[in-house]
Amino acid sequence: TGHWYWSLATGHRPLTGHRRSQGHAEMQLPIERRVRTGVRCANIAPNRISRSDAVTPWELEFDYIETCNCPPNCPCPFTGAPSTDYGGCHLMMAFHVVRGNFGATPLDGLNAILVAEVPGNMRAGGYRTGVLVDERGDPDQQAAMKAIFGGAAGGVFEGIDALTVEWLGIDAAPIEFSTETRRAAVPGILEVDYAPIDGFGGRTPELEHTRQRIALGGKLKCGRSSVCRFGSFGLEWDNSGGNVFWGRYTHTHESRN
Repeated sequence: TGHWYWSLATGHRPLTGHRRSQGHAEMQLPIERRVRTGVRCANIAPNRISRSDAVTPWELEFDYIETCNCPPNCPCPFTGAPSTDYGGCHLMMAFHVVRGNFGATPLDGLNAILVAEVPGNMRAGGYRTGVLVDERGDPDQQAAMKAIFGGAAGGVFEGIDALTVEWLGIDAAPIEFSTETRRAAVPGILEVDYAPIDGFGGRTPELEHTRQRIALGGKLKCGRSSVCRFGSFGLEWDNSGGNVFWGRYTHTHESRN
């Protein structure tokens, strides 16, 4: 669909689950985690980190942007099915770590992107998932971010991993993020710009105490994308005009929703 969907500005091939650039640092996923049959949480590789023994304590305070192909406002925070014409979801979650650590490894200022193609209700599973972490991090920081957002280190992201039937890739990329300019981007892969929905008295509408996985009951500010394009991991979509949520939240390795 044109030349917008070329790979990273560094010239690497597209980050797909079947053709990975060997030049990228990556967390090697056991084959049982790359493709699973069904959505049963028990179908996890034996050498996978478990929350009960080897989990490294971590804590992140982060700014968050979420986009999808539902029109505003998405029903998923209320555990409803996506309000798309075919019933599925193209989900993008962007994160900017305001302050954080993974054990003794500091993660302040780093970004991450999680994308997923979901066939129906977000709680029912069937995800095809990919993760990008900030290439500015050193090897220890990139490994920590991959462990957290790939679901191998406990917390809410372990729940997303359990709903994933196919891991498309976990890689590093140059990620731009700002809730001040209302933008998230990865050159040649992702472009998101959004604006708040105009609420009563000119205020931005907010949702609170929902089951949305990342907000943990906190406030979700409501908006609409002006641009929302993604092309990598074998996924490609243009959800411009779709729903946007954003806010600031705190998670740990013990967070659950």
